[in-house]
Amino acid sequence: MVYRYGILLLKMFTGKRPTDKIFQVTSNLRNLVKGSLPEEVIEIADPVLVQEREEGEMNGNNRLNEASIQLWIKIEESLVAILEIGVACSSEVPRERLDIGDAMVEMCGSETHFKQIEYMN
Repeated sequence: MVYRYGILLLKMFTGKRPTDKIFQVTSNLRNLVKGSLPEEVIEIADPVLVQEREEGEMNGNNRLNEASIQLWIKIEESLVAILEIGVACSSEVPRERLDIGDAMVEMCGSETHFKQIEYMN
């Protein structure tokens, strides 16, 4: 059950499926995410989740204002936290997987990130 939960998180937050053609030859969804965290989280995140950053709240010089920068730092931190849970739950070796109870505790911790983001908006 925890494996499926992990894969679900990875699918939801990357917008990719384990059956996508990209994974037929070389890797898999879990390894893509694991190898990309934390530095490349925006590159692997579902574009729908990060499109506002691209469109952005720009000032007159086409730069993100300070509040927007802080907001996006929190969003990136939240994405990393959630995807790390997905990776931990979807380990190929069952005994290495995060326990479902621990996964729920971790997700509740991620809720704090989202509350901070909501407050910043």
